[in-house]
Amino acid sequence: MADMSKLEKQVLTLRGLPWNGSPPIYVVSQDQAENVLQSEVDWSGYRAKIGNQAKAFVALGLIDPTFDLAKYSLTGLSEGQLGFFNPADKTIYMVGYQFGGMDHLVFVHEFDHALGIHYFPDIVRVYNESICPNNTQRCQAIQALVEGDAALLMAQWYNIYASASDKKDIGQYQIPFASQAKQNPPPYVGPLSDFTNATGEQFVLSLWQKGNWGKVDQAYDNLPVSTEQILHPDKYLNAEQPVTMTVPDLLPSLGSGWTLVGSDSLGELMTYLMLAYGTDTFAQIPQKEALTASAGWGGDHYLVYGSETGDQTVLAAEWSWDTDQDAAEFLSSMTTYLNIRFRSGKINQPGKDCWSLNNETTCIFHTARNTLWVIAPSMETVNTVLSSYPAYD
Repeated sequence: MADMSKLEKQVLTLRGLPWNGSPPIYVVSQDQAENVLQSEVDWSGYRAKIGNQAKAFVALGLIDPTFDLAKYSLTGLSEGQLGFFNPADKTIYMVGYQFGGMDHLVFVHEFDHALGIHYFPDIVRVYNESICPNNTQRCQAIQALVEGDAALLMAQWYNIYASASDKKDIGQYQIPFASQAKQNPPPYVGPLSDFTNATGEQFVLSLWQKGNWGKVDQAYDNLPVSTEQILHPDKYLNAEQPVTMTVPDLLPSLGSGWTLVGSDSLGELMTYLMLAYGTDTFAQIPQKEALTASAGWGGDHYLVYGSETGDQTVLAAEWSWDTDQDAAEFLSSMTTYLNIRFRSGKINQPGKDCWSLNNETTCIFHTARNTLWVIAPSMETVNTVLSSYPAYD
């Protein structure tokens, strides 16, 4: 505990935020850590909504229909973990009974999370997404701020306070094999993690360079509203806001037998990942092209409906773009993506770009600065959905 007290003081010095108290700290086994993390999943509400998220991700092409997202997400949560901060009970858990350099580094990271929630308690709402209902991409942006804060603080601690022994231990650390052997993740998972941590750190660093930690603290009173603002910090500093999308209710036109299973926003980040890191590797757009296609994002919202029998899906996703050129670049990349994903199954629909494969029909529609993408069981249902978006008639 003496090491932990010393580390706390070092973090408080670096961060410039005094704290007379301290979070509860427990040293636990991996099995105990697994139980805590499983409880956190229940607290966040993720377990309850993961089935619907999987249906939406299948429609968006982010996961394969046979991929068990629940099993992947909820199995072995503690594998490879040396420590974590649990927002539900505001407690730091250190896993295992060694406390070498790597553990010091992890403790610094997690103590920064505890310090952040002590000073900015509203941030706890980001963990169960109650701060951004139907707008997950905003929570992804806030998570990038939170994780970027801890990552930058951790880097500063390493450069200033880490001993030679700490640095040797950190340099020799290898991720346990068990965590590497977990079920192969979908392609988007790695880049999404990089966004939360590495891109988040770059975002926080851009603020820190303009006014040290005081400038970072101000971000918690003016939270980022989009992943676009994290990817392009100047858009955060210039307070560029997403376009408010008009979201129709498709149930009256779809009729009975359908249930809304997803209503959310992709944001610039997930739009990029959908194009460049979809589960269909043949349809993946080159990263540079996907970056260009997703840049200029102005706003978006998607709806996913599931049939009563569970074997049919309707997707309606609409984007707004900053300029006509941005819209044209996205349309070009999406057309390429859909042509490959639907195996060149172009169907003859005058004035429409549509494809059909495996009992699914998809079409893409556009105006000067907006794009609408629809997937449905038939062309008739596509047209039914289209009737709720009169701008594309």
